Amino acid sequence: IGFSQYCAEFMSSRVDGDLLLQLNEDMLKEDINMRNGILRKRFMRELRHLKRIADYSSCDTSKLYQLLNSLGHVYAEYTYCMLQSGVDTENLRLLNEEQLLNECKIENSIHRSKISETIKNINQTIPEEEESSDLRNLDVFISYRRSNGSQLASLLKVHLQLRGFSVFIDVERLEAGNFDSNLLNSIKQAKHFILVLTPSALDRCISDNECKDWVHKVSHYLLLLSLVQG
Repeated sequence: IGFSQYCAEFMSSRVDGDLLLQLNEDMLKEDINMRNGILRKRFMRELRHLKRIADYSSCDTSKLYQLLNSLGHVYAEYTYCMLQSGVDTENLRLLNEEQLLNECKIENSIHRSKISETIKNINQTIPEEEESSDLRNLDVFISYRRSNGSQLASLLKVHLQLRGFSVFIDVERLEAGNFDSNLLNSIKQAKHFILVLTPSALDRCISDNECKDWVHKVSHYLLLLSLVQG
């Protein structure tokens, strides 16, 4: 990658793979004698790329990398530092923004906000004690596009109920605005999830970067939940 002139400095400092992933610009300047600021920027860019494509499988049993990568490929670069700080998908929900900055070294405030929002969403998947008993033994959760999927979703519900399955079809008991308070718990309780993919059902998801679309939001939370539960 064009930094062979610094091999001697790296060797004299005994930089191994573990230390390499912990380097920052100050270390490059003071310890590796990389005085050229542009070269340091280039090196850090390559290092961030390395962090995104590294194989963490041997030390990431909770699949933290997959969770971060699901937010966007750039977020995967924080995997190593978070693992070094003892973070996994189980205790991730306990972190606050200050810990993300100080312990996990996530200096980009936009990235911290995105991860904090994900933590909030994960916490909302934890069922409340007062949750209704009819959701605790739910077999199937069905979601669909309102414009053209309601008939097929209803047929699926009847078909499954006739065979003894308990079914939750999201439009029946959830009003607009109650998504966060009710729907996430319902998804978490279900043993199986069915997304009715009628023609063009996913078209609105393509440009929905903020995940405001109903089907997109349901699918996103389901993915997060599956990663957390492993």
